[in-house]
Amino acid sequence: MPGLVSFSSGELVGRLPTLFTNPGTKSPKSKGKGKRKQDENRRTVRLRLLPNGAQERKLRRIADATARLWNELNYARLVQFREGGEVDFEGTEHEFYHKYKSVLGVNAGQVINLNNQTWKSYFELLKLYKQGRLPKFMNKPSPPGFWKDKLLGKRELRILVRNDRYYIEPINGGEGYLVLKDWGLKIKYAGRIKWSGKQGMLVIKLEDNRWFAYVPIEVGAKPAKSNPKGYVRGIYEKIQIEKPKGSNKAFIDVGLNNLFAVVFNHTDVAILIKGSTIKSEYYYWKREIKTYQSIGDWLKNHGFES
Repeated sequence: MPGLVSFSSGELVGRLPTLFTNPGTKSPKSKGKGKRKQDENRRTVRLRLLPNGAQERKLRRIADATARLWNELNYARLVQFREGGEVDFEGTEHEFYHKYKSVLGVNAGQVINLNNQTWKSYFELLKLYKQGRLPKFMNKPSPPGFWKDKLLGKRELRILVRNDRYYIEPINGGEGYLVLKDWGLKIKYAGRIKWSGKQGMLVIKLEDNRWFAYVPIEVGAKPAKSNPKGYVRGIYEKIQIEKPKGSNKAFIDVGLNNLFAVVFNHTDVAILIKGSTIKSEYYYWKREIKTYQSIGDWLKNHGFES
């Protein structure tokens, strides 16, 4: 996914990952091979947040304001597009940034830049569609959607935090604190941080009534001198532990019915490891366990010691 466009105030901006999986900070030098290498070295760590009652309420207020900013900005641009066929990016940026800056601070710019990027991606796809250059399986692209649960009719709660407006304080290998500077929050987290490197734009999401933080890391990269706390310390400082001994490659697909399907770039030979036997064994023992649990419960309910 391309980087986000620059915000009119010149503030630092971020990237959002697939799903939200791979956010990071756009660099003006990240072009060509350097940019591809940067993308290859980017990983995202998912941490479970454990806020207390007061922190929970504050997170909800911030996330609700973030969703309202996205939805209102997106609606204004959608109306402009339907009425005139184009979007006034600069005018809408200025209007909604200053409307929500008092609540979100500079992080309002992250939401706006993400929306900028989404609209510009839509215009590129629409152009390709009109030229007949999109793949056949792709339908006509639709304008960017809203952060809203269509089933429940409620806003989807998420927070975007600029890469220099938070830092992580590990306590041990499995827990620590996430510090959000602009809102004075220090929230405990649980989760293993596998990678070390420069942090990107943070995404916080409410999923099934639980809060999760998605921390993008450019593995092995050092933070800017202006943001010394923007370095996440994990287990590994590089993705490739050892250099391959040869130039050949193997590609592995992990599944259930077929545990492993392996193909190679230098031969037509493929390896297929069936998982049906292991799967049947699993279901057999699952039924056996359920049977003996039922017997144990019956004996216990009738006064027998199990």
